Amino acid sequence: MKRQIERVNILAVHLLNNFSGSPKVFANALLALNEVGAEIELITSNGPGFLDGLKLTYHHLSYKWHANRWLRLWNFFIAQWQIFWKVIFLSRRIDIVYINTLLPGSAALAAKLMGKKVIYHMHETHVGDPALDSILKFMFRFSADKAVFVSQYLKGQYEKVSHIDRVVVSNSIPLPEEKNNAQGVSKTYDVLMISSLKKEKGLFEFIQLASILQHHSFLLIIGSTQEAIDTLLGQIGIPHNLTILPAQSNVHSFYRKSKVLLNLSHPYLLPESFGMTVLEGLSHGLPCIVPPVGGPSEIIEHGVEGYHFPSTNLSGIGKQIDKLLGDEALYEKQSRAAVEKSACYSHINFNKNICNQILFFDYKIYRQ
Repeated sequence: MKRQIERVNILAVHLLNNFSGSPKVFANALLALNEVGAEIELITSNGPGFLDGLKLTYHHLSYKWHANRWLRLWNFFIAQWQIFWKVIFLSRRIDIVYINTLLPGSAALAAKLMGKKVIYHMHETHVGDPALDSILKFMFRFSADKAVFVSQYLKGQYEKVSHIDRVVVSNSIPLPEEKNNAQGVSKTYDVLMISSLKKEKGLFEFIQLASILQHHSFLLIIGSTQEAIDTLLGQIGIPHNLTILPAQSNVHSFYRKSKVLLNLSHPYLLPESFGMTVLEGLSHGLPCIVPPVGGPSEIIEHGVEGYHFPSTNLSGIGKQIDKLLGDEALYEKQSRAAVEKSACYSHINFNKNICNQILFFDYKIYRQ
């Protein structure tokens, strides 16, 4: 049997519920906490996203992402107001306010005012707008009791907040049953990239690379709507060997039908804090080419499970793809190494570490 903790009430807060990496990790964390008996309420937007369908109490926001910067900021500040008062109203029955990413900063202020313990789950070095980034980081420094970082690299970016308890809990690979439930994909792709809709993620570089390597098939999955994708990429010529898809609720079929995974995030404009798609790719045996700076470079050892290349070096990346796909022995060696590396990031370890850090609970007594 699973040993249950004494009743702990957690108010979890995440701004935009979609199919990107941070809500996926947060959903896994909430599932782990729920399994050991924590009572959880969640403030988030309506979705659709990875935070849908969890066995907890929902408090939905009206927040929606908008391609227009000013409308996006307006929606953001309205959401902050809603979050602040929801936390104030719900705080009487809450022990811990658990905040995902820097973005729901007003939740931290409200929790601080109500004398509640504030824990952040940190996924980013900064948010896009410099002024907003400064405000949200001030809220974080002022309010947080603990910060859970997804990588050593990200923890190192916050060395100046020494008054906050800082720990690292690496993300985990998906549960096996999640992979098995994936719907079939008929076409096979040589090169895969899964990204959010930000040009700093290397979207244009990926399109350019597909144009250069027209003897290979490319797939780009962007975690946004088709309308938003068309707004950003509609004027760009798409090569015939490149398929672009909007957000997918389950991407594991695409991993299984691909051969190499790329992460082309700009290492200095938008360094990756972890690289969830990299870990998922490894679990499916995909060698990965990642930036030399940031969280993905902690996961991938150069020349073992893949390679380190900046997105500015498309020539080098192209040559490495040709080499990998043209040398069967090399590919199989790196594919096996990829699966072995992914085993270090099991969901069991993730569950253990999350429960220890969020609940201050000795997970050693948690038994199947």
